[in-house]
Amino acid sequence: MRFIWDRQNRSHLEQHGVEPAIAEAVFFAKDRRIIESAQGLGRYECEGSLKGRVYRLVFTALSDTEIDPSTCFPVRRRKQP
Repeated sequence: MRFIWDRQNRSHLEQHGVEPAIAEAVFFAKDRRIIESAQGLGRYECEGSLKGRVYRLVFTALSDTEIDPSTCFPVRRRKQP
């Protein structure tokens, strides 16, 4: 899987205190859950835990092998399916 990182999405992650490596690890977390975003527009939300914290990664799937992350941030509670 290839993540498309640019200045804008890196800056957005920094605002939440998250590095790109964390966002990528969330996507591959064993307990990850991916749902379609309520925003639509081909966006998805992925929640997964790392070192006892739950994070939400919002992204657009550009293809089967490319992801354009919008943001990633820690959350207090997971979304219910």
